[in-house]
Amino acid sequence: LGRAERAIDTYRQVLALDESDRVTLSALDRLYLDAGSWIELIWIYRRKIETSTEVDERRTLQRQVATVYEEKLGDRFEAIAAYNARIARDGLAGDHVRAFKASFKASTKS
Repeated sequence: LGRAERAIDTYRQVLALDESDRVTLSALDRLYLDAGSWIELIWIYRRKIETSTEVDERRTLQRQVATVYEEKLGDRFEAIAAYNARIARDGLAGDHVRAFKASFKASTKS
């Protein structure tokens, strides 16, 4: 295994002990982003959302989930679902509404 893979394995073991460890979640966030491991990155974003007490942070993370689905995985329907989840959890915010509308408009053209 390469260094990144070993680091991921180690951080996953730490996360198994404490799923809310912010340092570990942030490290895995960077590693998965660098590796282009999009599904794993979404999982990390969702763990961060579940453990965050800050509305603005949750909004940002949910938008990142939607962006990964739309831009990296080409899945507009999952992107829309991510925006809907964010709205259901934390209400509306102007920038998220614009992004949601853009995704929805693009999905109806496909």
